[in-house]
Amino acid sequence: MTSTNPSRDPSDPTSVATAQFNSKRKGFDPDEVRSFLVAVGGEIERLNLRISELADALAAATEPVTDLSGLGAAAAAAAVGEEAARVLRSAREDAALIVERAEEAAARHGADAALAAERVVREATEAARRERNEVKARLREMIDEAERHVERVRMRAERSRESARLWAMQAEHAQREVANEFERARQAAVDVIASLVPQGLSDELDSIEAAEAEPLVVVDIEESEPALSSEWVGADGGERPDDAERRDSDDRDEDAGDDSGGGQVVHLFGGRPGSEADVVHVGAGDDVVAPGPSARDIALVQILPRVIRRAKRTFTDEQKSILAALDGGPVTDVADLIPGPDEHAATHSSVLRRDLEAAAAAGADAVGAALGDDGVDLTEALSVVATAIAGEVRSRLELVIADAAGDNEAVATGVRAMYRSLRRDVVEPRVTDAVFHAYSAGLLAAASEGTSWRWVPSAGSRPCAECEDDALAGLIEAGAPFPTGHLAPPAHPGCRCDLELDRR
Repeated sequence: MTSTNPSRDPSDPTSVATAQFNSKRKGFDPDEVRSFLVAVGGEIERLNLRISELADALAAATEPVTDLSGLGAAAAAAAVGEEAARVLRSAREDAALIVERAEEAAARHGADAALAAERVVREATEAARRERNEVKARLREMIDEAERHVERVRMRAERSRESARLWAMQAEHAQREVANEFERARQAAVDVIASLVPQGLSDELDSIEAAEAEPLVVVDIEESEPALSSEWVGADGGERPDDAERRDSDDRDEDAGDDSGGGQVVHLFGGRPGSEADVVHVGAGDDVVAPGPSARDIALVQILPRVIRRAKRTFTDEQKSILAALDGGPVTDVADLIPGPDEHAATHSSVLRRDLEAAAAAGADAVGAALGDDGVDLTEALSVVATAIAGEVRSRLELVIADAAGDNEAVATGVRAMYRSLRRDVVEPRVTDAVFHAYSAGLLAAASEGTSWRWVPSAGSRPCAECEDDALAGLIEAGAPFPTGHLAPPAHPGCRCDLELDRR
């Protein structure tokens, strides 16, 4: 079969791919022929490309090598310069690549170093914070301990000042009593001699001056002066060389006073420290006036010494019980020596209750009435016993135990000194407060409607501002409050003011 298009180029891929043939009946499938022709054209195109590449490679391989031997110096330098430039360019490219890789490596190492440094700083900061917290905790403990020590010292100083003040009050009152006794003795001597000798001699005796020795003048004790504190307060357990001898002497005197039939001297109205004008001077031209006893003085003259002796005896028994308890193991808590606060206060209150009830009955008698079947409210009096007596024992005993640090011998020494100070400086003024509260409670309970009274400051002393306000109020109906809100004396610890009934 001959072709109908003899101009077709069988070596041209395009001519082969687009070749057309005449159709004959019963010939080949045109689609299959067309596909095959396209495939053949593609293969021919590929082979032509490969032939062209091989021809180029062959031409490059067969290119003659330049012979530099016949070149001059300038031509050789030019030829070498081109090669050197190419090598230099290649070297610069390699160097740039190396620098880039080095910078990347340096950046990675820098990032790793920054992370490591951050971790080290964080760990160091955390360690410093822990150390700082530990130091702060230790400093806080030291500060707390110092504050506790300062508080203990302050409490001791306050007790020392209070003891010194009480001692000064008693010394001043004793001075007045001595001056009054001297004047009464002098006057009695004058009266006796006047009845035995002619009137002329009596007149001469009247001109006899008092003793030339100046009496003791007690002045106010400044808070900044710790006078008498080491002698009168022993809660810290310390003793002076002569304390043991004085303690034995005090104990013997107290025992003797307890067994006596009322021979103990009690200062009912040793007023609060006054000014220099309150000091009694005995000398030429001085008139010593001893105020007469009030109704309360007369009513309590037997009750008050008895209740004071009873309170001191209770302290002595309590001291013996504590010293016996110290024969056991180390004592580190006050509960090892005395019962709880309520039970301890109840013990002291039960010892004094009968005498406080007697004082309340005496107050009722002062207004000419009797107490009812319900008795009288002794809350104020018993509160003084619970806080100023039992509470003082507990607070001082806690300091003694804290200072001893588990040494029972030191605790025993402190307990002896503490109770000696309590019996000497605390019992009498605080028990007197309680008895006066009970007496006033009896007055209030028995006073009938229409009864009036006035507030009278204690004799020979300067009242406080509150007591002065109450005294200036004049007559007040019984049961009505005075300007300061008090119904009756005492208005404060140590207050020795009284009520004067209006008998009109």
